[in-house]
Amino acid sequence: MKYTKDFIDTFKNGNVESFNQVFKDFIDPLYQFCYFRLNSKEDAEDLVEEIFTKIFKNMCNFDDSKSSIKTWIYSIARNSLIDFIRTKKDQNLELTDHIEDDQININLEANLAMNAQTLKLAFQKLNESERQLVEMRFISDMSYDEISQVMGKNSGALRVSMTRTLSKLKQIFKDMGINESNI
Repeated sequence: MKYTKDFIDTFKNGNVESFNQVFKDFIDPLYQFCYFRLNSKEDAEDLVEEIFTKIFKNMCNFDDSKSSIKTWIYSIARNSLIDFIRTKKDQNLELTDHIEDDQININLEANLAMNAQTLKLAFQKLNESERQLVEMRFISDMSYDEISQVMGKNSGALRVSMTRTLSKLKQIFKDMGINESNI
């Protein structure tokens, strides 16, 4: 999803065709980003609609000197998700967290059905920023530089935080009695 300078300029000028291209490029990744946090198809669809409404309304405010379109969109998505969760908190929204990680050898495709509850319980033991970091890195496949722009933190610090978070997850699995070879 590399965009040319001309494309970015037309996007910033509110060009509907440019918006449609961004919509096509980001509809599925944003849906996954929201669904994995909310575990509700309807809520994820509603939130993605809200995110794209914000993107459309703020196209002219996009500053390509500060971030890429991707990091700008994920900043909007992250903030919208936080707001959505806050408003749903009173309704006891059950968050589902989902993690895929090569370093600790989790194979979600093969083990998702069997380990979904275990993953959920382990992931809930992480704090909010740890969950967001893992989600952006492994679910949204964002680079540390992109995550840095979205979260407003140094990419080096994020790498250290990721290493600590993955170690913490390993320990959580161990404490849950899950053999590392099953992870």
